[in-house]
Amino acid sequence: MNAETQPCAQCGRVVPTSSMVYNGQAQLICMTCESDAQFAEASTKSMIQTAISPPLLALVGTMMFCVPLLSLIVPLICGIMSMFASVQAIRMGMDNSRVGATDRNQPLLLISGILSALWALGIIGVQILSYVGMALMDRF
Repeated sequence: MNAETQPCAQCGRVVPTSSMVYNGQAQLICMTCESDAQFAEASTKSMIQTAISPPLLALVGTMMFCVPLLSLIVPLICGIMSMFASVQAIRMGMDNSRVGATDRNQPLLLISGILSALWALGIIGVQILSYVGMALMDRF
């Protein structure tokens, strides 16, 4: 090891100093460790966004029941989208092999997915019942 090479603080490989960067703890690490850390951070962010999107879609669908013309179709669309997002959240929560899957965000994904799926089923059910009610009122 000379002045132009140093060991990486994370993996211990000896690499040229010109190809090293500082991490958040002010340690010199190699570019491979830096890209792995960035990928894990992006994956964790993606998992959190996947956990938040199903309840947000269900909330938008529920709020659209109050808007007169939009309440005819938007709640059904939001309910279906929330259902698909819930399925994706449950799948991500069950997969332990994903990068960024931690003990903290896996239960969040599962609980968010299951509760949002039930909420979305309620929205879809109310929307279908309103269609049936409108069809019955049209006949009489």
